[in-house]
Amino acid sequence: MKKIVLLFLSQIVINTFAQNCGIDTWIKDNYLNDAKILALREIYANPSIDYADSIDIPIALTNKYLDALSTIYLLDNGVTDTIFSVYDIHSFPNIPYMEIAMIGDTNYSWIKDFLADSVISGNSQFDSIMVKYNFKLQSYINLSIGASIRITTPQYLNLYPLVDSLNNIQGLDNVEAMESWAGDGDNIELSISNDTTYIDFSIGWGDCPSGCINRKYWNFSIYDCNVTYLGTSGDNFTSIDELYKNDFNIYPNPVMDILTIEKWDKVQRIDFYDIHGKLIISYDQISNQLDLSDLETGQYLLRITNKNNYKTFMKIIKR
Repeated sequence: MKKIVLLFLSQIVINTFAQNCGIDTWIKDNYLNDAKILALREIYANPSIDYADSIDIPIALTNKYLDALSTIYLLDNGVTDTIFSVYDIHSFPNIPYMEIAMIGDTNYSWIKDFLADSVISGNSQFDSIMVKYNFKLQSYINLSIGASIRITTPQYLNLYPLVDSLNNIQGLDNVEAMESWAGDGDNIELSISNDTTYIDFSIGWGDCPSGCINRKYWNFSIYDCNVTYLGTSGDNFTSIDELYKNDFNIYPNPVMDILTIEKWDKVQRIDFYDIHGKLIISYDQISNQLDLSDLETGQYLLRITNKNNYKTFMKIIKR
């Protein structure tokens, strides 16, 4: 994802929405994890929900968010190109979903065995949880009170029922689900008012490690499978130089023919979009110079993907 590090906490859905408009294949392939994050937000916001004790996220709950995202995506206009393709906006996973921390009493032999083996402890209850939900030992630190242990899973799970189960195992204490901050300034927020679903896509910028000073939203509503684009809200790109700041020196700008890229060996891919968010051309075989002589005159947005799959942006004017 992009260079922005953190975002404001997202709005949480408690109600359900009635639309059943169909799930687009592209959305399912690219936004399944976003739908799971949105589903977990709903579960965590409402402890009395039917799904509160379900460790695995129910497919029906995930599908309703895929349905809503698909409805926006199928609007298929310049705005949706911008949010899904150019800015590649995703939901921010600022909730527990993959990591649990605990204190293990190393006076118990099974905890010593687990830390030595990192897979099997000999405690049947603990091992069954580890195997069933694909947990692995991430790290541990020996402390005076025991071992501080962290376990992680690649799955998206409702961790709180697991925390309750682990807290009941003798030898474990202070078990807690850990929030993840492995996102950037993107977010997708969803809310319900009467029978209308509101979905806001946003990006944040400006000191995002402290919560992002600025945020720009693209707002949509869905009623009975009909989508309305409500426009933008929040901050304008007044700090656009910061938004598009990147680690690559690309010149000249404006450019006539040859665009030179310093640190080109760190670039994995460059995509050129027009001002409406339409993909014009992509380069995945990168050299230190790109020949743009056949590109029409105009303004373009470059999305630069580095070898670590982080994306940054830059405006280019072609003369």
